[in-house]
Amino acid sequence: MKKTPVIFLLALLPINLLGQSVKKVKLPYDEMYAFQDNYSLVLKNGKYGIIDTALNEVIPPILENIHSYDLSPYFFDGEL
Repeated sequence: MKKTPVIFLLALLPINLLGQSVKKVKLPYDEMYAFQDNYSLVLKNGKYGIIDTALNEVIPPILENIHSYDLSPYFFDGEL
């Protein structure tokens, strides 16, 4: 009988490194990009916006395009 490695089984459990259970959260965005300086670019219904790490909308998804953004202090180069 072949033994399955315990590490593989642990990878399937919804827990973090501290052994705490992890909840999956469904976000109301079609796409979300990696956080950079505590902000993330999001896409919803073809419009772009920006959220912070607390998932608050800094700029709601109302922009047709964002070429670049630097949120210090709230500068962005986009089209409304």
